[in-house]
Amino acid sequence: MSLREPDVVVTVRMQDKDDRDFKLYEDVHVGGPGGRLWDASVLMARHLAERVAGSLHNATVIEIGAGLGLPGIVAAHQGAHVTLTDKERCLDLLWLNAGANDVADEVEVVAFEWGRKPRGLKPPYDIVLLSDCICHDENFVFRPILKSLRDVSGPSSEILISYKRRSPTEDKFWECAEEFFDVTLVECEEVPSISRDGDDLGVALYRLRLKSTSGAICDSPQHPMGGVLVDPIAPADTPEPPSERPASRGSSPTAVTGSTRSSREEEGGVEGSTQSLPPVEHAKKRMRLELC
Repeated sequence: MSLREPDVVVTVRMQDKDDRDFKLYEDVHVGGPGGRLWDASVLMARHLAERVAGSLHNATVIEIGAGLGLPGIVAAHQGAHVTLTDKERCLDLLWLNAGANDVADEVEVVAFEWGRKPRGLKPPYDIVLLSDCICHDENFVFRPILKSLRDVSGPSSEILISYKRRSPTEDKFWECAEEFFDVTLVECEEVPSISRDGDDLGVALYRLRLKSTSGAICDSPQHPMGGVLVDPIAPADTPEPPSERPASRGSSPTAVTGSTRSSREEEGGVEGSTQSLPPVEHAKKRMRLELC
């Protein structure tokens, strides 16, 4: 049986290679918000594609909250051993996109929800990816995300988070993160809205590394995020609804093309620099520094 045409085609310039088209199938009925392409995942994918040739070869990479799986799929094309994770209902969509981009035999797809024990996983991973999972006023997910980041990483792990700021309440995530991780701004771009957010806000990429003195995540009752997530406590497992394969749709793919070079590469910037940050990101970085 032939597959329908992909919903989105993302063109990424691979390091030392020609441009490559990545075909993605979307389905919000199956994956919810994770069933569509978001701007931050494109920035993450481009960053991974631009890394020094061979730097991802044989690295162990996990993407949590993978959604369509674009960053992890790009990492697999760079020679990494990739594990894509999301809720049970999203796994068929991840397998579909892995197969559409010829990496189904090179990746693992595992059900993993934030805050729960990492069953079926093999931490610590060399690189941990998280794209656009810090959303609006959903503070209740911040602590489980941070706990999962710690659970799948180790002292030498590199955690990459791509992020579009939409609400001041999201700063609580970074306030908590900086208690347990060293956080560095890698790059920020003003990109046309691919995900149909209706805005062209800057998308930022951050690097986190676990602090040697970090303990349980947000274990203080006085912490602004509520402070109830202390190891080894995790939410009780609940059964997932049976997954469904994406329904066929005959829509034409949305082409996402253009230069994949980051603003810091074109302007000769240095990782960690705030040069050419959009005003909202300047303000957020100042706010975060004041909270340290």
